[in-house]
Amino acid sequence: MVVSEVKDASSLLQAGRWSDARSAYEDALSKEITGEALFGLAEALWWLGDFRASISYYQRSYAAFREQGDAIGAVRACISLCFTYKSCLGNEAAASGWLAKAETEAKTVAPDLFQGWFWGLHGYMTIDHDLDQAAQFINRALSHARSTADRDLELVTLADLGLVLARSGKIDEGLQLVDEAMAGVSAGENRQLNTVVFVCCVMLVVCELASDLGRAKQWSSFAEQFGKTYSCPFLSAECRALYGSILVAGGRWAEAEQQLRSAIEITRDSFTTFFVLATGYLADLKLRQGFIEEAEQLLSGIERDMPAMLPLAAVKLARGQPRVAVALIERVLRNESLADKVASVRALELLVDAFLASDDPRAASETLSRLQATAGRACGRGAWRPAGRPRQLREGDGLLLFSGPAPGERPRPPRHRRACRGCQRGARQVGSSGRAQCLRGAGRQRRCGRGLRPAADTGCAY
Repeated sequence: MVVSEVKDASSLLQAGRWSDARSAYEDALSKEITGEALFGLAEALWWLGDFRASISYYQRSYAAFREQGDAIGAVRACISLCFTYKSCLGNEAAASGWLAKAETEAKTVAPDLFQGWFWGLHGYMTIDHDLDQAAQFINRALSHARSTADRDLELVTLADLGLVLARSGKIDEGLQLVDEAMAGVSAGENRQLNTVVFVCCVMLVVCELASDLGRAKQWSSFAEQFGKTYSCPFLSAECRALYGSILVAGGRWAEAEQQLRSAIEITRDSFTTFFVLATGYLADLKLRQGFIEEAEQLLSGIERDMPAMLPLAAVKLARGQPRVAVALIERVLRNESLADKVASVRALELLVDAFLASDDPRAASETLSRLQATAGRACGRGAWRPAGRPRQLREGDGLLLFSGPAPGERPRPPRHRRACRGCQRGARQVGSSGRAQCLRGAGRQRRCGRGLRPAADTGCAY
């Protein structure tokens, strides 16, 4: 009887009827505790966005599968725990532990059955630390997927390999692989629904790296329809956060704020990783608009989280605390998880600005050389371009010249002024006064008496 009820609940799960599936599994568990019923309830809760409860039931299902002697079920539970801890909570230690446990369990029954997924998960776990090693794991997983006709693994690894390439600075090559994976899930090649979630999320990550608003919009129509059909808050949360960041880069700030605030609200109590991500993006937007205090308030409480550190450094720089900004940026650059070159470029850009504001033109010049070398290795679309940042850093006639946007900010839409209205040299807004600070005289700084006036609609000071 219970076996039949679990089978019916599984049918509801496969149909994407998450609430009905949860109720059915709970009914089955009220009569008998089984690994399959616990695992199914964990899956339903995952889709409903209750990740902490989902983890609890995955763990219980692992223990139940072990007690039942079902090693394959135990491996499935371990894999789900690895992915959920890493992707939803950002807990890499727990994710690594469950991956190791999955590999240990698999050795007792079917060492080759899950090998492709193990390689894929190792690549996924390594992608933030060592891109070369991640590429090796992912390529192995992709070859295994194609040789065994595992469509889900093939689509997931195609997307992950695209992300590796994009983070290495090979933006066009990465986008091509992500497009291929998206084409596959949109055509229904996948057997598992969570494959769609994973591939769509990676697509938006790569589009964000490339600042490719057009491509994100084109694929997001499919992602949004999938999210509506299957009511997936995980997809909705990350999509909104990443799409919001893309809109910021595209200068569509009102739309961006709407998406980011929605992402923050969705993730506040459950999606730790995406809450910090969305909050950092919104703080970056507020800095661009000149609302320093609001940016600072947004970052309160998440200052120690790595995605918040660069926006926080920009806040400190705008507050006239460049040495604090330098310390924060250098901490980001020391972080072993900053493997991708595009992210390194963004951090180095801000470090140049912070050294200049610290009256240290020598360190700024050395950092600019480092930036140019890093940008040379990350020369694809979305990477640093001299035209958008300082083209020259020289000491001539006592003047440090800038042609790009204000320190601590990414390039703005072309319609915004990029120089102080008074002297037509590089300038940045300081404090909340809206006045400009010009870089003059071998690193010395002084205020420009004519100040700045925010541009219409954006609060932009240039």
